[in-house]
Amino acid sequence: MRIKFIGLIGIVVLLAGACGDSSSDTTAADTAETVAAEPVDAPGFVDVMFDGQGCSVEDVSELPAGDHSFVLTNEVGTESIPVYVVKLIDGHTYQDLVDIQTSLGGPPTFMPMPEWAVAELRSFDLAGISLAENQHEYAYSLEEGAHAVYVRLATPSAIHLCAPLNVVLS
Repeated sequence: MRIKFIGLIGIVVLLAGACGDSSSDTTAADTAETVAAEPVDAPGFVDVMFDGQGCSVEDVSELPAGDHSFVLTNEVGTESIPVYVVKLIDGHTYQDLVDIQTSLGGPPTFMPMPEWAVAELRSFDLAGISLAENQHEYAYSLEEGAHAVYVRLATPSAIHLCAPLNVVLS
């Protein structure tokens, strides 16, 4: 008797699912394709764009000190490309990084970060927003001072400097 009752519940659940709201012609597969095809605008996040030739930071040159999420949009694929933020100390500037990279034949080229470019603390407490397939989120705790944002490719091993970033006390 118990088996018949459980079977009856299963049939009711299946029928309820089949009789769902038919006011929308969008299927789950259509929604997944839409999300994968269109980058998500993430207000309050720092947007970093990578186009295969270089990267840029969209509409941000200054941020208050504290925790910030960076959303990278890879315009040439879905590969996760890490975004890095380094604090520039001892009076060094973003242009100093550009000059080093240029002297090595870049950009893009691999270059070890100089000792005056200190990696900021990477936070793994991400906001968990829904992103397109070609977008990836990285979170950092930023201290006051001059910073540089860059991406690093694994193959070929190369660094693309994206932009300077000034972090101020709020």
